[in-house]
Amino acid sequence: MIYKIDITFPIAKKHIAKLYKSGDKVAIKKFERIMDELKEHPETGVGNPNRKKYNYVQVAGRAR
Repeated sequence: MIYKIDITFPIAKKHIAKLYKSGDKVAIKKFERIMDELKEHPETGVGNPNRKKYNYVQVAGRAR
């Protein structure tokens, strides 16, 4: 199953635009890898995802 990722926070959109504008190929590749893994399996993969406590919605946080 493929999930859809909506980036709704304006600050997040600015950070992503800044990342692509910087031209840092390694960072861009890492970002795209994480986004691809989130689309396929949001609860497993890179970044040590773990389920957030005290939240009824299925949200997985990732370590930096």
